[in-house]
Amino acid sequence: MKQGTGNNLTEALASESILSIQQSLDGLSFCVSRFGTPLWLHEGSDTSLCTCRAALPALQHNYPRIRIIIDTDQACMVPAEYFEDSAADLFLRIQGSIPPTDTELKIARRAEFVWILPTPRSFIEDLSVCFPTASVEYLHPLWLGIRRASNGSVETTVDIHLSGDKAHLVMIRSGSLLYAESLPCRTAADLLYLLNELQAHYDLQKSMLTFSGRGAEDFRKQIAAYYKKTALDRPIPSKTVSPADATEFANLIRAAYENY
Repeated sequence: MKQGTGNNLTEALASESILSIQQSLDGLSFCVSRFGTPLWLHEGSDTSLCTCRAALPALQHNYPRIRIIIDTDQACMVPAEYFEDSAADLFLRIQGSIPPTDTELKIARRAEFVWILPTPRSFIEDLSVCFPTASVEYLHPLWLGIRRASNGSVETTVDIHLSGDKAHLVMIRSGSLLYAESLPCRTAADLLYLLNELQAHYDLQKSMLTFSGRGAEDFRKQIAAYYKKTALDRPIPSKTVSPADATEFANLIRAAYENY
């Protein structure tokens, strides 16, 4: 599915669908979902939305709603009660992030947290050209991880979303957020090091480690040699999406069908 161009999508289907886009330095990835069912997935290496739209028929329709995942480790999460729009840049600098000059800060308010998302200005400009009438919402992988890990379980859940050169880690116990961080991570050895650091503060041997994203199955198999309770995240049972694609595109699928 992820290699397709979306020739089967029509304007009528698009008018009832949500388009989710993941923006990262590696390129843009897409999901079109209608009434909770993914119709089209695509992972690309091009970072230009206008170029992708010209090449992919699925993007040449008008979508009423678009959800953007800014896949960065430079985002800042601030408790809503402390956030002020005028201080967004200051919050980033306090945590040690200096946004590139060619970015614009997008603010995403989600329940008790506010996310400050440095977003390439070129992507924002392309978005306004390609989809000028769409309602646009911005998300971050850690927020999706928080939603995924907040499953009502009393056990500790560690949500691990792998994305190229980084891992987004979220730990929740009984609905309470214990940890959320985006960290450099290229290999299973890198991830094992990060988990061992957490193990020094939390008993991960009793925690459920859930994997999604690029290479999730391989990472899970290697980590399972050290941590007993592991699983793959597969958002939906669907005949239109293979289990492997459901795990790799978990964030895009969830962003396109869950009510955020």
